[in-house]
Amino acid sequence: MAEITPAAVPQESSTELAILTSNLQQVQHKVITQWTSKSLDQYLQQNHISHEQWLKQATEQIKEIRGQLDKLHEESAQSKEAVAAQKRKADEIECAIKEAAEKRQKLMFQKEEIENDIRHKSQELKQEAELLETQQKATRLRLSELTKAEEFFKERMGLRFKKLDSENLQFVFTNIDPKDHERVYYFTIKVIGKEYHVTDCCPQVEAMEELVQKLNKSNNLMEFAVTVRQKFKLVK
Repeated sequence: MAEITPAAVPQESSTELAILTSNLQQVQHKVITQWTSKSLDQYLQQNHISHEQWLKQATEQIKEIRGQLDKLHEESAQSKEAVAAQKRKADEIECAIKEAAEKRQKLMFQKEEIENDIRHKSQELKQEAELLETQQKATRLRLSELTKAEEFFKERMGLRFKKLDSENLQFVFTNIDPKDHERVYYFTIKVIGKEYHVTDCCPQVEAMEELVQKLNKSNNLMEFAVTVRQKFKLVK
């Protein structure tokens, strides 16, 4: 609204105009003041409401953002823990693979040693089996010869063997006395260490000690038996 000044009216009405102008100015001031104050209050109130709504929305958005950040932090922590767990698992698997490889290498080495040992033992067993077979053949041959010798001595010399115990072997003779073919002559041999000893002789013969010494030198027991039988023939 335009302000009314005294220059805009005639001089004669200046007093009345001045009063009117003063009143108008008061009214103008009152209207402007009231309108401005009311509008300002409404404006401020609206702005206050808008500001509160904005603050509320901003607060909710901040809260939501913080929630999302917390969730992201939690997911990040879980992800880090999962990664750490996977790394630990990978380390354990790697360690297990390494141990398995070392164990396999050790087993391969042991297997090679065992196979070599088996081959060596097999060769030894084969050699021992061959040696045993040779010894068995020799034993069978010797047994056959002894059997023939026993039959010979039994038929021709009237000799038989009598084992008294694990250490004493008795040589029993018959067919020595031409007057009594059933008369028994005998001597007993005992082996102590590597030496022969005559522990019993019936009847007694001369130079038995010398004969035993000769036996221990020659180790020929059959020759000793033949010699003793000849000595028995000299006994009356």
